[in-house]
Amino acid sequence: MAQLSHVIQGLEVTAFQRMLTSWEAIVFLFIRPRVQQVLPVRPPQEL
Repeated sequence: MAQLSHVIQGLEVTAFQRMLTSWEAIVFLFIRPRVQQVLPVRPPQEL
């Protein structure tokens, strides 16, 4: 039973990570171009 709860917890973590990556994609697609319109274009410091 503890093993099953561990698997469910892992699925919740992966779903949360997928949600975070999807939010990062939304931020990258919509907010980043607007920021680059305001700020001068600089090379990304972190990849």
